Amino acid sequence: MLKIIKRRLYSNGRFLKILHRLTKSIENTEVKLPDLQTISSSEIKVFLPALKYNFDVYERVSRLLQILGPVTSEFRDSIVRYGNSSDGGYFVVDDIHQNDVLLSFGVGSDISFEKSLESKLSYIHFYDHTVTSLPCEISNSQFFPVKVGTGPSEITIKESLQKLPVAHDFILKCDIEGSEWEILSEVDTLDLFKFRQIIVELHDLQNLVNLKSFEQMEAALAKLASTHHLVSIQPNNYGEILILGNIALPSVLEATFYRKPSIDLLHMDSFSRPTMDINQNCLDRPPIVTRFPMP
Repeated sequence: MLKIIKRRLYSNGRFLKILHRLTKSIENTEVKLPDLQTISSSEIKVFLPALKYNFDVYERVSRLLQILGPVTSEFRDSIVRYGNSSDGGYFVVDDIHQNDVLLSFGVGSDISFEKSLESKLSYIHFYDHTVTSLPCEISNSQFFPVKVGTGPSEITIKESLQKLPVAHDFILKCDIEGSEWEILSEVDTLDLFKFRQIIVELHDLQNLVNLKSFEQMEAALAKLASTHHLVSIQPNNYGEILILGNIALPSVLEATFYRKPSIDLLHMDSFSRPTMDINQNCLDRPPIVTRFPMP
């Protein structure tokens, strides 16, 4: 009996060592959606650390939820969607003022959100290095074909704020295909607090299995949570549903944040559970109906 126990312990020890090496192999690797959807011998390293996905991913999702906090219900009756009813539109608190200024990161082929606010805002500044002009004319706007980031040839949030005209208040819309994590994790808190509303599309959530990416996501959401309350969050169903271990996670989320009355305010009294709104960005695909695991 003692020999059998020793053999089993030895076998279990070897298995744990192998599992440790396998899980370590993806800790510093960016994970792409095809790697999570297609099993092949060349991609097998993504699937072997099943225990890591079950426990580490759940812990990381829970930590992000704790940072975000529940969705505040204070603005529930005043949240409206501007722009296309499909992709290109966003939810905001409907308190837009005539002398507000919008800072819009990400143009692409659809600026219906900004177009619908043209007559409601004082001015709009657009930034996008992937296009050479706006897809349609907006009279009270200026376009900069510059990449938003923290590199030497890129423009930061602080620098873009300095280019804006004098305003009653500022609004930020950010849809820059994954670069949002970098700029939000690096922005100064006082600059972030200058925006009454922040509408941001959060991409590449599958990369939270990568430790470096997760830490950047955590830092970005911590910055947002220090100055703003989450008022709306929903999956973009143009993205995929990821099954990481036993967690179903949208790869893309649209979130709207509203500035706290005071930068030192840590919480509000009226909260709802952190469920996500249901909206169909892509009308040809079924909506994503999901609930975050409770932390």
